[in-house]
Amino acid sequence: MSIEDNKELARRHTECWNQGNLALIEELLAPDFIHHNPDRPDVRSREDYKHWFAESCSLFPDLHITVEILVAEADTVAGRWTFRGTNTGDFERPAPAPATGKQVSVSGMNFFRFAAGKIVEEWLQEDTMGMLRQLGFMPEAE
Repeated sequence: MSIEDNKELARRHTECWNQGNLALIEELLAPDFIHHNPDRPDVRSREDYKHWFAESCSLFPDLHITVEILVAEADTVAGRWTFRGTNTGDFERPAPAPATGKQVSVSGMNFFRFAAGKIVEEWLQEDTMGMLRQLGFMPEAE
């Protein structure tokens, strides 16, 4: 696959989040997919990722990710993005909490590694603390 093909697959990955399309997640991620996210060490495999995806769509049904930039080299695509959504679903993790009804805007970055037209690995970093502050779960920074 070319660098441009990999960038297109990264864009399709974003679109599956924006559409809540779980079937497309399964299509894009390799069966042996590995996810790296320091905020979600429980999400490692494709099956874990699908559960996290469904949970996220339940928490923020109107979620929308805007890709700010994609940069690619060889088999890797890096992206910087902004996630926006309204929390209308109840949290179960890390502790039970009712929906807040608040809107959030969260920035993040990810790196995808591709092989044979599939995402085989992802590294994700997002501003989780900023999101928790926006939801009212943590005090604002002084």
